[in-house]
Amino acid sequence: FRRVLFRSALIRAQLNETDLATLNAALANPTVSAAAIARALTDIGFPTKQHTMTRHRRNDCSCDAV
Repeated sequence: FRRVLFRSALIRAQLNETDLATLNAALANPTVSAAAIARALTDIGFPTKQHTMTRHRRNDCSCDAV
């Protein structure tokens, strides 16, 4: 059984250190909506959806597999 990497794991693997730190801070901040995070990622070339960021926040993703 091969584990498929979740979209947020693929994005995180491609971000530079500064952008990754910004993403981590946004994910940790409950006042930043998942929709806002998804829009920001899409704007910098990493198309994603709100539900992807919501699942990541719930730890319902495969990011730990990376």
